[in-house]
Amino acid sequence: MKRTLGAPGAFLHRLVRSPYWRTNTPLIIVQMGMAGLVGLCQMWALATYLPQEELGYWGYAAAIVAMASIFSLPGSSQALSYAAAHQMDGALRQTFTLRLKWGTLCGLSLALLAGFHHLSGHPTLAAMLAIAAVFVPVQLAADSADAYLAGRGEFRIAFVRKVVSYAGLSALVILTAAWFRDVLVCTLVNYLAGTLVNLAFMHLTQPLLRNHRRHDGLNGMNVRFGGLSMLSVVSANLERPVLGALAGFHQLATYQVARTAMFPVSFGRVVEKLLLSRLAGRSDRHRVLRDIVTGASLLFVSGWFVYAALCLVFQFLVTRFLPNYHDALALMYVLLLQLPFNWAAKPIQSWLYADQQHHRCYWFLSYTLPVSRLPLLLGGALLGGVAGAAWGWVLCEALFFFVAIFMLIVGRHAIAREAIK
Repeated sequence: MKRTLGAPGAFLHRLVRSPYWRTNTPLIIVQMGMAGLVGLCQMWALATYLPQEELGYWGYAAAIVAMASIFSLPGSSQALSYAAAHQMDGALRQTFTLRLKWGTLCGLSLALLAGFHHLSGHPTLAAMLAIAAVFVPVQLAADSADAYLAGRGEFRIAFVRKVVSYAGLSALVILTAAWFRDVLVCTLVNYLAGTLVNLAFMHLTQPLLRNHRRHDGLNGMNVRFGGLSMLSVVSANLERPVLGALAGFHQLATYQVARTAMFPVSFGRVVEKLLLSRLAGRSDRHRVLRDIVTGASLLFVSGWFVYAALCLVFQFLVTRFLPNYHDALALMYVLLLQLPFNWAAKPIQSWLYADQQHHRCYWFLSYTLPVSRLPLLLGGALLGGVAGAAWGWVLCEALFFFVAIFMLIVGRHAIAREAIK
């Protein structure tokens, strides 16, 4: 491989020799692939068996619930993983209790929004938010078991837990949609089953606890990690309620179907995790930098080939299985444009994080994406409706990519100056 492909071949050869690749990467790829597949199947069922307006309700409520979840301390997952990695297993129960307490704010906000939508003349949407207000706080608190397993390095157990959750819950929602054809029943099954599954895995995780040591600095770490998580969640979901209010729920349903095409973009996270395992602690900074430049270039070019292939795949899927949502195809073509930009920027982001001297640049780059989403997605939704929001996603990823390139140039000059000294 190294001789045939030159620098890209050498980069790939060193990459696949990573212990992370041999042990964890296949599990993560299968897990993310299954999540994308069952997400497509679930969206097909909802789009097929529910009226278009009710599918718009589904996307609207999902966005509202996601934004309300910021009250349940999303940054606690990273803090818990850190504590578990340092053998402070009592942090699991500590995090569950803390998230459950803060989750009352999540439930209260959803209940208030349910009342507002009921008074506004949307009783179905109000009922969906009321159902979420009952179950979501407990569901999010019990989801702490995932972060604990990640910190422990129990990737196989976490993999089984994710497979059961994704496949089981999606199968239930698909069957419910096919049998009852009612968005309220689908909502109830989705949140009730999700809560029970998370509680069951929380209970099954208890025998794995090695001790009951608590993490005294957990609250501080929640604040440290929570800011970026909260901003990311809000910025990634805010455009859907705006579209529902301005463009209508029929247009939002089309946009919701189109958003399912975005899951291949998230595969850039696999590259990021894989590279972190190879870059951390390496002293040959010049060779690392060459690897990053080669990897980013390779991913950018290959991303366009993947983009072309996925356009053909989604054209077939939508034409064959969702003929009533043919308008979603054009939005899918636009949303998939994020792929090469995101994939190419991830190696640079990993490099910035792995090199302690570039941590400020890493945090600046990490905040670029969620901060840019707020004006670009909202501005796109206000000015261009669903098409404007789709192009807003692409502009955000393009900005993220060019900022990453700028950080790479800055880092290269810094390394060059150190070499001269």
